[in-house]
Amino acid sequence: MKVIFLDFNGIVDTYEDLDVVNMDNLNRLKKLCEITGARIVYTSSNRFSKFGRELLSEMISKGLDIIDVTPKIENKREEEIKMYLSCNAEIDNYCILDDDFDMPSMKDHLVKLPVQAPGSLGFTEEYYEKALKILGMKKKLDNGGLGYGRK
Repeated sequence: MKVIFLDFNGIVDTYEDLDVVNMDNLNRLKKLCEITGARIVYTSSNRFSKFGRELLSEMISKGLDIIDVTPKIENKREEEIKMYLSCNAEIDNYCILDDDFDMPSMKDHLVKLPVQAPGSLGFTEEYYEKALKILGMKKKLDNGGLGYGRK
């Protein structure tokens, strides 16, 4: 199984609309899941708050396939993801979408977006392409059209 570990702020929202689901970013995530077969595990630091649960419900209601959340280890997202991976042996590939944490031991799986600042647009096409590659897909021309294939 492929998994996307998803932070919210800086990924799904934009700087101009903080804490609001941006439909362009959400649709890009949905497309990434459809093409790669990946499922989403929510890692955002707000995932256990009332607000975080509301965001989670909203994203699910808009069609994002979120299957779980990572355990809570205060300010140690890399450790949270490692723990999740150790408890879920069926995960054979994963991608991390985050703007907040550097994860040195997982750098080959991390799509690091810029920390939110004026002009931050979240999960743009540039980051989509990086995630696609990590999850074992690449763009290819197929019979004159744009398609996707395994690396």
